Amino acid sequence: MFDIVLCQRDYKEIKELECDLFQVLEFEDDGQLKDLVNEGNKVLFITYKSSVRPDLFNIYDLPKNGNCEYYYLSKLNLNGEELENNEKFFPEVMDITLCSEYYAASGVFYVDAVDPVGMPHFEKAVMPIVKSYHKKQAYRPAVFLDRDGVLNVDHSYVHKVDDLELKEGAYEFLLNEFNIERLKIVLTNQSGVSKGMFEYEDVVHFNNALNDSLQNLIDAFYIAPFEFLKGVGQYKFHSLCRKPHPGMLLEACYDFPIKLSDSYMVGDKMSDDLDFPLVETIHLRGKYELDSDVTIADNFREVINFATALPKKTK
Repeated sequence: MFDIVLCQRDYKEIKELECDLFQVLEFEDDGQLKDLVNEGNKVLFITYKSSVRPDLFNIYDLPKNGNCEYYYLSKLNLNGEELENNEKFFPEVMDITLCSEYYAASGVFYVDAVDPVGMPHFEKAVMPIVKSYHKKQAYRPAVFLDRDGVLNVDHSYVHKVDDLELKEGAYEFLLNEFNIERLKIVLTNQSGVSKGMFEYEDVVHFNNALNDSLQNLIDAFYIAPFEFLKGVGQYKFHSLCRKPHPGMLLEACYDFPIKLSDSYMVGDKMSDDLDFPLVETIHLRGKYELDSDVTIADNFREVINFATALPKKTK
């Protein structure tokens, strides 16, 4: 996606990555940026305007040109009215508001036009961010997993440890040679929390028991306990952590150096078909109706067959 990372901040950290994909330069002035673009370079420009760190290697692989933006969590304000789209969410930072002109506050610009003063308008695509920069060699592929119906039998709103029943073949699937070196990350919608059917702590307790039964093969669980229409209380709001939105995926990329172009998702519902261009979803047939145009496997062996045939999604 870009040839040069031009740093007004983070130059030393990014320079230490010693990456052969792009050149890293320290920002001098606007004339330097204009010259670089006039020479035909595509530039990722990191300025002082924000402290967020872009996930350089996954952004590099994104197929879209120039359309990068953080997803936001749209909460409700005290009057019950939905906040405008300029309410943004960043990991570990709540209620942060950016101006509607994203590039003016993000601190991360993608520049390929000859006039660097007129930065391009970024559309609502995703731009992952990281807690700290890692070298390219540290990035690992992942298998992202829905929970109920994939790892454990879906008895509907499962939350009691007494109802924990592993799906046949799930443990062996995680240990398959195709998956053994992958990060294993669960992304689970748990709207029962927002509906008042059980507590968030019940989900955490169940997840711990599930991981124990899987010999602790799961590296991390991410939970989206949100539901707007039928929700109540503190979790009643629209959330881009809730699948198929990729908020939980972005949170995982913030915590782990994940090579998304070599990763894939396994789910049993259409909502597990993540809205993210680098990650394909393979659907494990179960109790839910699936569209005919998605990849459907009848068992874990077929999941592996499909996964090994997926193309690497790079630029």
